[in-house]
Amino acid sequence: MSTFLIPYALFLYGAAYNLQQILDGLGLNSSNFITINEAGYINGSYWSPSEAALVPLSALILISLVLCFLLPICGYVIARTKGVVTVLLLMFSPGFLSILGFIPNINYLPDSYGISEAGMLGSTIGYIPLLSMGVLIGWSLALIIVDVIGLQERFRQAFDHLWYLFALLTAVFFVYELNVSGSKSDYSEKDLLSKRAHSYLLEQVKDYDTLCRKNKMDLVSCDWASYIQPVINENMAFHHKVYISLGADTVKDYYSPKWSAIDAHVIEQIRSELIAYNDVMCPVTHISKNSQQYVKESHICQTTPAIYCNARSELNGKNVDVITRPLAIANECIVPMLLMNKKQMQKRSEQLKTVKVDYSYRWLFFILFSVVVGLKIANSTTKLFGFDKRESNDKRRSITAFLALFKLLWLIFALLARLLNKCKIVASNVLKGALIRKKIHNKEQPPIE
Repeated sequence: MSTFLIPYALFLYGAAYNLQQILDGLGLNSSNFITINEAGYINGSYWSPSEAALVPLSALILISLVLCFLLPICGYVIARTKGVVTVLLLMFSPGFLSILGFIPNINYLPDSYGISEAGMLGSTIGYIPLLSMGVLIGWSLALIIVDVIGLQERFRQAFDHLWYLFALLTAVFFVYELNVSGSKSDYSEKDLLSKRAHSYLLEQVKDYDTLCRKNKMDLVSCDWASYIQPVINENMAFHHKVYISLGADTVKDYYSPKWSAIDAHVIEQIRSELIAYNDVMCPVTHISKNSQQYVKESHICQTTPAIYCNARSELNGKNVDVITRPLAIANECIVPMLLMNKKQMQKRSEQLKTVKVDYSYRWLFFILFSVVVGLKIANSTTKLFGFDKRESNDKRRSITAFLALFKLLWLIFALLARLLNKCKIVASNVLKGALIRKKIHNKEQPPIE
C-alpha cells in the first residue's frame, strides 16, 4: 500500500514545500518555531521548513480529496460509465505504475530554501503539481457548472473576452521584466565599480604608505595611509548586501581608523597633505590664465579613469578640481564617487527588494491563472463532446453522478457503522463471558484460612 501511495505523497509534499517557500518569503507562514519550557517561558527557537510545510500540505490534501470527488463526476458528465472508468484509471495509474516500478524518482523539492526571503520561487518541477491542480480544479468546476446550468455558446464567447484580457498581461509582464533586468544589471555594475575603485585606491595608498616609511615622514596623512588600508580592504571584500548596510557611508569613514573617530579638522589636514603630495609628485605648470601643462604620466602619476572621478569634491568650501590631471593618489576623486555610488546601490537594492516581493505575488498569480486555463480547457471540452447538442433529458448528468456517489458513500458508511456495531456487540459478549468465568472460578476456589 505504501508503494502505491508514494507518487501521490511526493507530488503533494513537493507542491506544499514550494508553496511554503513563497508563503515564508511573504511572511504569511513562517518556518521559525519557538520552544516553551514547562514554566511557560520561551527557551529557544529553531527553523524547520519541513515542519512549516505541513500547513500548506494539509490544504493541498483537502483539495486533492475534493478533486477525487469531482473528477469521476466529470468523467460521468463526459461519457457516463466509460468516462468514470477512464478517469479512475488515470487517477490510479501512478500508483499502479509505482507498484510495477515504472515511476521514475522525481524530485519536486528545491535545491535550497531561503528563510523569510522573498523572491525565492522554489523548484521549477515543484511548480508543476500546483499548476496541474489549479488546471484540474478550474476544469472540473467549470464542466460541472456548465452541465448543471446549461451554459452554451454565448457563455463561451463572453469568457473569451476575459481570456484575451489575461493574454495582454503577458505583454505587461514582458515590459516589467525588461525594466527589472536593467535594474539588476545596473546594480551589478555599480557593485563591480565599487570593488574596482576600492582596489585602485588601495594600491595608491600602499605606495604612499611605503614612501612614508622609507622617508620616515611624520605626517598625519602617513598615519592615515597605515590605518586606512584595512578599512578600504574590508569595504572592497564585503558582499554587496553587507556593503550597502555596513560599508562606509560618509567622508569621515574613509579617513577615520576602525577603532575610533577623528575630528573634522584632522580630516581636512589629511586631505590637504594628500593634495600637497599630488602637487609635489605630479606638478601642474600654469602656462597662462586659461591653460596649464600636466606632468608626463608614469608609474606614480596617472590620470584617474573617468568612471572613478564622476563626483564633485569640496574642501574648506572650495571645489577640488582633480578630474583631468594625473595624480599620485586619487582620494579626492574616488571617495566622493564611492559615496555617491553606494547611495545609488542602496536605492537600487530597495527597488529590487520590491521586485522580489512582486515575483512571489506573480508566482501566486500564475497558480490562480492556471484555474482560468482550466476553465478555458473546459469550454473546449464541452464543444468536443457536444454538450449543446444533448437532449434535455440527457443533461445535468453531474446531478445524477453526485447522487449516485452520495448513495455509494452513504452505503459504505452504513456498512462500516454496522460492522462497528457488530464488533461492539461481539466485544461486549466476550467481556461478559470473561466476567462470568472469573466469578465461577472464584466460587470454586476454597477459602483461605
